[in-house]
Amino acid sequence: MTYQPPLYNAVKDYAENTISRFHMPGHGGRGDMGFLSGVSKYDLTELKETDNLADARGVISEAQELAARKFSSDAVLFSCMGATLCIQGALYAAMKIKPNSKVYCCRQVHKSVINAFSLMDVEPEWLSELSDRDFSDGGILIYTHTDYYGNIADLELIKKIKQNNDIIIIADNSHGSHLAFFEDGKLHPTRHGVDFSVDSLHKTLPVLTGGACLNLKDKLYSRLCREGMTLFGSTSPNYLIMASVDRAISQVSESVLLKTRDAIEKFKSELPQFFDNNHQKYRDPFRMVLKCANPEELYDVLYDNSVKCEFYDDNGVVLIVPYGADVGYFEPLKNVLKKYNPGEYHSLSIPSYNIPEKKLSIRSAVFSESIDVPLLESGGKVSAREYSLYPPGIPIIVPGEVFDENIIAKLSGVYDTVKIIKES
Repeated sequence: MTYQPPLYNAVKDYAENTISRFHMPGHGGRGDMGFLSGVSKYDLTELKETDNLADARGVISEAQELAARKFSSDAVLFSCMGATLCIQGALYAAMKIKPNSKVYCCRQVHKSVINAFSLMDVEPEWLSELSDRDFSDGGILIYTHTDYYGNIADLELIKKIKQNNDIIIIADNSHGSHLAFFEDGKLHPTRHGVDFSVDSLHKTLPVLTGGACLNLKDKLYSRLCREGMTLFGSTSPNYLIMASVDRAISQVSESVLLKTRDAIEKFKSELPQFFDNNHQKYRDPFRMVLKCANPEELYDVLYDNSVKCEFYDDNGVVLIVPYGADVGYFEPLKNVLKKYNPGEYHSLSIPSYNIPEKKLSIRSAVFSESIDVPLLESGGKVSAREYSLYPPGIPIIVPGEVFDENIIAKLSGVYDTVKIIKES
């Protein structure tokens, strides 16, 4: 299903048919802004024609309703501040729906979740795996649905947890927005009973950076979610980002996704030595991880040949394939890889994230007086902030936890100094 994007069209019509502007932004859609001059006229503010994201009643409301139909969810809320604002809005709503409830959180979450905890004074119970708990006492659960490597959480387990427990589930699906439009959305969290799905659209769809949306199982939660997003978000949403969100959702097509999936499969069949077929039961067919003995070297070789990839780690080189990529798009990558010997490598594994000793709550640590010390001298000290390797941005230590040898080893070479709680 494709449709005319109402917000996108309203922005376009206003920009192309208004003679004089005496409103924000200050460039007035004219003047020298370098290479941005060509798009500045579409950079608007809240007007009669363009609606208000914080209190949508016009074209934004219409665009969100159409997006919900496309996603097969009960409601959708747009974000110009990425998945971060969606996480904040979902957590705020969940805490209003189930006040004073225990919050469970899988340790393999993005750092933005930790920031949300610090803002809302949440002290979670950490889980190494979703299967670690039976959730019979209810509460709120936050987990990563699709990770950087293309691994997808156990869908049967998610559905079982929701069906058997009085629990609110927030899925961070930042890397899997496109899955809603592929094979009837069978891999997307909205099909498996979660209450909130955080979709960072700009990661895998043709959306400007910062464009995201929050999918809701029940539109009755919309008011609470928007309350939270208004509380933590900017009062000046970017209309270029919103217009790109509206247009991308309206135009995304399974036929285009299928062509890209087929191009990926063809590429893999021509260079099988770079791919490992041993992976989890559920996997994103659009995410590619090049396996080799020395991922850093391969990343640099590709970079030097103007093939720029997302990141690398011990698991390999991670590639995020653009929406609509066809067979020809892979030719520059293929030409480099044909000349490279991947060597011997280990199978794709999900990195483990230990749960360190805790001395303070997250919020207490964030707002405590802190000092900078050399990383190598931080052993036994309490961290005043979150530290991760970015990407993927999964915290190795969160505020209030204690540095140990394992943490120092993981952060070594990335951080020279760290912030610790100042001792009295």
